[in-house]
Amino acid sequence: MPESSDASVVKIAVQMDGKQPILTEFDLRLPLHKHVLDLANSWGLADSTQYALKFTDNAERYITEKNKLEVRNGSVLYMDVSPARASAAIVQQLGRQSPDILAAEGLETLCRLSTDPTFAAEFVCEQGLQLLVAGIEHGRFVDAALANALTSFLELMEHGIVLWDSVEPSLVSRVASEVNRLAAEHAPSRAADRTSRISERCSQIDLQTPPNRLSVHSQKTLRAALAILESVIVNVPERHELIGDEIEMSRLVTHLQRSDATVQQNALALINALFARADGERKGEYTTMLNSKGFRNVIQTYVINLKGGNDLGEELAHQLYVLQTLNLNLLETRMRTPDYQQLGFQDGINPANDFGATPPGVLALDCMLYLARWQRELYTRLVLENSCGSDHECPFGRTSIRLAALLCDILKVGVPPSDEGNTFYPMFFTQDRPFEEFFCICINLLNKTWKEMRATAEDFDKVMSVVREQITRALHGGQKLADGGGGKHEPQSRPDPPATLEAFRNRLNTYLTYSQINAIWQQEQNTKEEWESQARPIVELREQITPEMLELIQKQRLIYMVEGTRFTKYTARGQLATPTLDELTNKLAVHEVRALVTGRDCPHMKDSKGKKSTFQLAFSLLYESPEGGSLDFVAPDGKTFDYWTDGINALLGKKMSSEEARRDLDMLLAMEIKLRLLDTDGLEIPQEPPPIPPDPPNYDFCCD
Repeated sequence: MPESSDASVVKIAVQMDGKQPILTEFDLRLPLHKHVLDLANSWGLADSTQYALKFTDNAERYITEKNKLEVRNGSVLYMDVSPARASAAIVQQLGRQSPDILAAEGLETLCRLSTDPTFAAEFVCEQGLQLLVAGIEHGRFVDAALANALTSFLELMEHGIVLWDSVEPSLVSRVASEVNRLAAEHAPSRAADRTSRISERCSQIDLQTPPNRLSVHSQKTLRAALAILESVIVNVPERHELIGDEIEMSRLVTHLQRSDATVQQNALALINALFARADGERKGEYTTMLNSKGFRNVIQTYVINLKGGNDLGEELAHQLYVLQTLNLNLLETRMRTPDYQQLGFQDGINPANDFGATPPGVLALDCMLYLARWQRELYTRLVLENSCGSDHECPFGRTSIRLAALLCDILKVGVPPSDEGNTFYPMFFTQDRPFEEFFCICINLLNKTWKEMRATAEDFDKVMSVVREQITRALHGGQKLADGGGGKHEPQSRPDPPATLEAFRNRLNTYLTYSQINAIWQQEQNTKEEWESQARPIVELREQITPEMLELIQKQRLIYMVEGTRFTKYTARGQLATPTLDELTNKLAVHEVRALVTGRDCPHMKDSKGKKSTFQLAFSLLYESPEGGSLDFVAPDGKTFDYWTDGINALLGKKMSSEEARRDLDMLLAMEIKLRLLDTDGLEIPQEPPPIPPDPPNYDFCCD
């Protein structure tokens, strides 16, 4: 085979069942059907239109004019029947009057091919989706066939060819019945009459006896069924009432006790979707169920403790964060409700004004009432300690109101959950009234800090700033306790929150007293004064050495790129797969790069149906060639994203604009300035340079 220096011509191997593999050249400029025709002629196939090329990865992807630029030197392709022919065959198998082996085989093939958008479009055009839905609704499929049918339906819908609002209620009911059946079948003692009292249904959550292990087919069925119902609610919110009527919440709690992480994740996602959109009586029912001791124990035992807080996975951690946020947001109504009863606190003329500010509104009153009822000893001590007429008394009413507002701000009460959030606090799943218990610990901390600071009423804001720092550091755990607030450290991927309220209390008392916080702040203040001086001479020095520091950062980024990074690869469904070193055969010259694009401007993010957070870590290199094309990436984390985009911008002669580059530049500038100013230790650097003296009257200087 002659050597070709044209970058548009690559050498590949093509396989086909029952045929001898062929080594050939693949011209990316030629129409795809021309290559298929040549291969069909080589193998003696009659009609080349009945065949198509596929990638040999695990995604069952057909090669099309849009993605053929992904074919590289050394690629191994596979010749298979065309999407149209495969769709027609499956439709014929599904169209039989009774389920049989052929229909089961057709569903298995459909499950494999449904992830491919080209096949999905052909299958929908052949009315295959209607046949599939009819088979599911009428109960034609069981066991493996049902699992493949539901999984195929989910995959086909995720391509966006057919909108979710076209899904009929009958199909929703059928899918919901499978969720209920698998819950009742494998945990019969959990069956609950919907007309029974909520407290009785909550008590039926059995923590000691987990549900029986599901078969492989049932597990696959359950995964798909839960994901379908959650997608229906997310895309067609008005259907939440139908799904809420069909599925008892306690059934979903049963599925949280499964050992399969995907089932737990999908069940929790469905619970959150129902909870977020419920209203009226059903909202109250869900609130009671999800705040019951049985449900909290399931979350603690089977989700958090069983897998470990740091091994949950991003998506499951995100769902726990959403559940925590939805629970805390139940306090929003009280937080934004002012109280107009005269209770008598700071305002002597109209004490009702004390509770007029929202937040915290009457939520502060709820917390104070909870403290007085359930923490009577602490409440009595706080009141008596601050009733002696001293100038250093901590005003209980005023501090309670300000503390409640502070806790609402720290925990983002009333703020909808974000798509990227995954920080949750396990201790909030251990109590019936977590916010009020949290308040009780913090009001004791505030009183202790007030005494340690010997504060007066004029120091109120200063005390609250110290308390905010204490609470925030205790919530984030190891990350902030380890560095002590000084210097710049790499952030952890996720904070290490305390597992229980007692652990939170111990952190406050052991590591975060006022004297320790004061030392941390003093260190930070000294660092700020030394490193971030805003004096004009320092500003001019920064401007002078900035180009040199930028050059250092560019060199570091290029070294980082040379060392290499292993990027995850996205499948058609948006799932992650890690490529092996043998698959990393592509090379791209810098002069062949036309531009660097990031985020939603990337070609592989524009039509992405995957996780919403991934587009922030995506970047693509657009080819200079007339045929276009791109080399697409999704970085594993923000730091890798910043380093690679900085390095590419440096190669392209453009400015490094990432947040990481800005931080590195600030750090290097601060260090360099500190080194250059060592000889000025003890000298005061003025904000402005001294004025230049006027010219002397003459220049007749006398020199001895």
